Amino acid sequence: MGYLIGLDIGTQGAKGLLIDRSGKQVGSSYSGYDVLQPKPLWAEQWPEVWVEGVCKTLRSLLETASVDAGHVVAIAISGLYGGSGEDLMEVVNDFMQERLAWFKGKQARFFSP
Repeated sequence: MGYLIGLDIGTQGAKGLLIDRSGKQVGSSYSGYDVLQPKPLWAEQWPEVWVEGVCKTLRSLLETASVDAGHVVAIAISGLYGGSGEDLMEVVNDFMQERLAWFKGKQARFFSP
């Protein structure tokens, strides 16, 4: 069976959702992280914080749902920060062999009956 993971890299944490081919939610996970505020009205984060949050979220998501990472066929990443998806490609590459930059029709086989 194939699964799809949706990841949201937000300001305060990383959220993950795991669904099966029928669209049924199999699991969800969240890992929070801090925002640095070195001066009033400043907010900073290092990419490592996002990577750690995503790793914790993915690990928890798969372990809680008892799903092997090899059964994940696609990962969708949403992030507030420009380029944050690129910072995470090494992490995502552990779960995917191929990176799709745009819709080429390959995703259709995931949702086809």
